[in-house]
Order: sequence, then C-alpha cells, then structure tokens
Amino acid sequence: MMGLLSIPNLYALLLVVFCIILSDSAIDNLRGGHVALAAASETNAPVEAPDDPPENSFYRSSSWAFWKNRLGVPYFSNHTKTLVVTSYGQTTYLHCLVGNLGDRKVSWIRSRDLRIVAIGKTRYTQDTRFTPLHEEGNDVWALKIQNTRFEDAGQYECQVSYHDDMEKKMKKPVRLVVLDSVAIIAGSTERHVKEGSRLSLACHIIRSSGSPSYVYWYHNGKVVNYSDRHGVTITTNPGPQRSSNPNPLRDFGAKIEEINEGQPSSLTSIDEGEARLEPVSKLEVSNVTLGDAGAYTCAPSNARNHSVVVHVVKGENLAMQRKTSTSFGQSVQRCQEGNVVLFIGFLILLCSVH
Repeated sequence: MMGLLSIPNLYALLLVVFCIILSDSAIDNLRGGHVALAAASETNAPVEAPDDPPENSFYRSSSWAFWKNRLGVPYFSNHTKTLVVTSYGQTTYLHCLVGNLGDRKVSWIRSRDLRIVAIGKTRYTQDTRFTPLHEEGNDVWALKIQNTRFEDAGQYECQVSYHDDMEKKMKKPVRLVVLDSVAIIAGSTERHVKEGSRLSLACHIIRSSGSPSYVYWYHNGKVVNYSDRHGVTITTNPGPQRSSNPNPLRDFGAKIEEINEGQPSSLTSIDEGEARLEPVSKLEVSNVTLGDAGAYTCAPSNARNHSVVVHVVKGENLAMQRKTSTSFGQSVQRCQEGNVVLFIGFLILLCSVH
C-alpha cells in the first residue's frame, strides 16, 4: 500500500483531483451562462454578456476568454454611449460596440418609424446624410449623420441577430438629442464707440452641445482671426460651454420635452444661469478708427451665427449721436400716442353722429 502511495503517485493523484474540481467549476459557470441567456429570451429582454468579469470569481482567470468565445454569443460593451447630444447642422456619430460578433452584421433602426437605416456597412435609407461606418478588426460600429436636423432626434437601436437553437435579437438603444444652439454677442445689437477708444465684444453660446472646435469672427464679411490689423486681439475659451447640471437635456433651459417629435426648442432670452457662464470667445480692438465701423459676426463651429453693428464716431459727436437716437425714439413714441388719441376722438365722433 505504501508503494502505491509513493510521492510521485501522490502528486499524480492530487493533480487528478484538482482537474476534476476545476472542470466542475467551469461546467457550472458554463451552465449558468446558458440559463441566463434562456431567462433573457423568455422575457424578451436584450441579451447582454458581461464585458468585465466579476471580482474574485472563475471569470477572473484566463479561462474566461476561452469559455466566452466558446459560447459564441455576441455582447454589447458597457462603454457604448446611450445618449448623444449634438447641435443643429453638425455632423453626428452614434456608436455601438459589439464583441464576439463573428460573421454577423449590426443593424441601425430608427425607433420612431421602425425604419431600417443601415445593415452592416450598407445604407438602407434614401437619405444620403446617413452613412454606416466600420473598420475591419475592431468592435466599433458607427452611424454618421451629416447636417443633423431636428427631425433626426429620437431613439435609435443598434441590433444584432444570432441563432442559438432559435433566432434571437439583441438591442442597444441610443438616444439622439438635437439642440438649437445659438451664438449671442452680449449687449445691444447696435452700439456706438468713440474713435480712439477700445471695442470689446463677448460671444456666448446658448444651448450648446459642447465646446466648439473653432470660433471665427467676421468684420463686414471678412475673417478677423487672420487679420494683420494692429491692436486686434481674439481670446477663445477652450473650456466647456455647458452648465454644471449633469443632465444635458436641461443645459441652458433647452425645452426638449417633445424632442422625440423633432421639434426645435425656442430661444427666448439669456437667463441668469446662462449669463454667469464665461464667453466662448472675445474680440477686442484697441484704438478704434473709422474703418473699424461695420457689422461684426461671431461664428462658432457648433452654433448659429450672431451679428452686431458698430458705429464709430468722433469724440465731440458721440454725445450728440446718442442724444439724437434718444430724441428720435421719444418722437416716435409721442407720434404713436398722438395717433391713439386721434383714433379715440374719431370713434367718439362716429358714435355721436349715429
């Protein structure tokens, strides 16, 4: 008996027992995976295999990759962004990360009308603004939308079909929000500055979907950013143009409760919260000359442009210019009041005749 339980035989016996235990654990986990898939199919829930194995489990071992591939079930990565916020007119990308796809194809469906937008790398809609993108060898599938419109807003689904005794379908919703982003140059739309003084214009973005990649300033249709005019300074703030609210649907008070219907939110005014935000860009002109008069336009990459008109007057004429504008406004107001009085008198006369 002692001969049979020699040290080499004892090591061999322990190795066999260890292999049996490891195999039982692997089989239990494999069965657990099939049970989870069966439960999801019975409830018509999207099937999602885990991306990151749980801590302190069999999945943490190197065997997880082996068994995951053996299962042959595609899965969505938790890194897929399910909410995309963009601005009207911008190029937008919806991403879907799918692992273990094999020879299957990813489909993009628009939930509002159940329209098939794309299957694989083939576009199925006549709208050429939509383009499916994918590079061989990676798990990223993207839907590119050029010149995004308000009616593009809503929910899209990234879908994958596969067979496991019966056909099953995985779905990953991605919601698209399209904001009516507008540039605003703070202050009056028409202003007067004294010759030789400093002109300062600050540009904000209302309902911004993020930081613009660039901001151009124009003077009478010509780009100021590359001007060799001495004394012109442009400062662009690279920071975000969103409020501190973590919910992007509420940034800048965007009214998008009915965003799925593709209705743009209306711009009313800059509220107190928006006024506290730093401008996205500033234009300063020192020692203003008569040639600096004209229209100035702020044109961010992700918002509609906004313009103001600047009048340059000589020092002795500035007060007179402002007084003339005030007097003209008062004259118009008195004229309107006089018309109201005449109209009332006419009604009284008409009634007395009858």
